[in-house]
Formats: sequence, structure tokens, C-alpha cells
Amino acid sequence: MSAGVPMRRSSIREADVRNGVAVSSRTHTAAAEILNWCGGNGECLVPGYDPDVEILAGGTATFRFYVAPTGRAVRRTWHVYALGSSASGSITVTPGSAAAVALDVSYSSAGAVPFTVNEDLAAKSSAAQEIQIKIDNAASSGTVRISGLDCYEAPRAVLDMGTSDYGIDVVTEGVRETISSRAYSSLGGIAAALALATQRRQYLNYARPDVAASCWTDATGVAVLALDTVPILTRKLLPAATTGSVRLWALCAASDASTDGEVVFTNNATAAAQTITFTNPGTTFAWASADATDYPCELLTEDDGLRPADTFATCTITYRRTGGAGTFYLAALGAYEIP
Repeated sequence: MSAGVPMRRSSIREADVRNGVAVSSRTHTAAAEILNWCGGNGECLVPGYDPDVEILAGGTATFRFYVAPTGRAVRRTWHVYALGSSASGSITVTPGSAAAVALDVSYSSAGAVPFTVNEDLAAKSSAAQEIQIKIDNAASSGTVRISGLDCYEAPRAVLDMGTSDYGIDVVTEGVRETISSRAYSSLGGIAAALALATQRRQYLNYARPDVAASCWTDATGVAVLALDTVPILTRKLLPAATTGSVRLWALCAASDASTDGEVVFTNNATAAAQTITFTNPGTTFAWASADATDYPCELLTEDDGLRPADTFATCTITYRRTGGAGTFYLAALGAYEIP
């Protein structure tokens, strides 16, 4: 069986919800529609950013990201904003394991628009994983500048009423069981459809091509700024919570097998720092992570949800070589919510 995903979000009438009073079927129906809408619309995996990367004629750039998908997606949608630096040209975009797509690139910024490229998935998965997109510039083209990338899970038309999607039948309001089941006889039971470890918020994904000529580098041992004032506002998961947990990621390598390095995420609200250490990472780019537990969460008494009021909690990211005599490379950074 399957449950339809509505085109627009429903709303629960506040007047219909009263403490100690039975919940009306109208409220149950609206709640079911809201959860189907939330579950069917997917999550943003790569928030839009400008990698500010130029690809020479005949060159290739691969952008790698570490994400925590919802486990419901059957397709990812990528947006690529490309512009010819000196002339029009053509590029080939390959999202993940999907087929390559050839695109014509405009030289005029007035005529340039983001390209949309879909990546159909072989199977749904909620496992933390790397995703990537490869962009090849034709040998006959001029230099192409990549000035925008983003990726999100494409909306679903229907959800399965099983343990992978937790779609809710709006007529019977059942999640694998009918409304008469004790486990699903209240709004709390219906809300369990979204109380899944796979509902994780992606805070940051910023990648440069994983080659020495295009990524961040350090050969001095002095901390270098990668990104500044990166906003991270965690979800309020418990009534008394004031902070949330975040998993931080970095994709790094070195010019030789004896060079070490580190990437440091500093919480600007608390000055606490989490360090991702790379000991003899070698010349092959690899991911490593660290967990932080003290990033401020949303403040529900504020209209904008910001804590402290009217300001985003931010972090500063630096990197440096810590050992050896070679060069330390940083190609990508990521952060997502730990449920």
C-alpha cells in the first residue's frame, strides 16, 4: 500500500486541540497529511554555495560531499551553475553513478541559468555516505567557471506504508496498522512516523575538487582560515534542550606518507574547538570526523528561532600541517545533525 504526498502542507487548527479532550478526526487527518508532506519532500543534502572553481579546457573537477540522507529518497536533484570565462563552451556533468549529461555553457552572465541534473538511485538508503558530482570541460571549450552547486532529495509523489517510508493512509490514518491499533491511536503515535534517526539536518557541505591544484593547501604549519562564520543552528529535540550535537567531517590528503595535518572547527558561541586529526593520511583523499555536542539549538520562544536572540550560532574552520615536511591538502568540509 502507498500514501499520497500532498502538494501543499496542511495545518492543524489550534482551536481543535485541547488538553484532556479527545482529538478529532479532522486533526488526525491534518497531522497525517503534514507527516506525508514532510516525509515526501526530502532533505537538502548540499546547501547551495559558490565553489569559485575554474576548469580549464579538457579538464575535470570532482566535488565530493559527505551526507546523511533520510532513507526515503529515490532520486537526487543537482543544480550546477556554470559560466564560460572567456567564451561559450560545453561541459559534461556526471552525478554519482548516473549517466553523464552534456550541457552548453553560456559566456554571458545574463543568459546563464543553473542546470538541473537528476540522479536516480538504485535503492533507498539512510546510511551516512559520500556523494559526488564530476564535471568535465570539453577540450574545445574555453575555461569554465563553476559558481554554484547544490543537491537535494527530489520530492516523492507517494510514500510506501512500510518501515522504509512510514507513509500514513489519510483515510484510515494507519502507519502499517489501522487507527484502532493502540500504538497509533493518538497524535503522538502518528508523529512516530517522523521520529526516525534518518531525519537529520545537513548544516554544511562545501567542496573543492580533490586535486592538489584546486583544494586548500598548507606547507607552513601555521593555521589557515578555510571558512568563517558558518551558521549552525541545531534542532530542539527535547523541551529543556538548549544545544544539539553535530558530526563534523573533512576530506584530506597529503603530498607524501609522512605529512600530518588537522582541521579545527571552533564554535564561536562557546569558543570550544573540535579537531579532526589526520596522521599520515597519504596521497589519497579520505574522510575523517569528530563530534560536537554544544552547538545552540532553536529557541522556540523567538519568531525566528534564533538563539541567542536574532543571531545565528556560527563556527570558524581552520586547517594546518602538523607534522612532516610536505603539503597538507583539504578538499571538502561537512556537518550534519546527530539525532
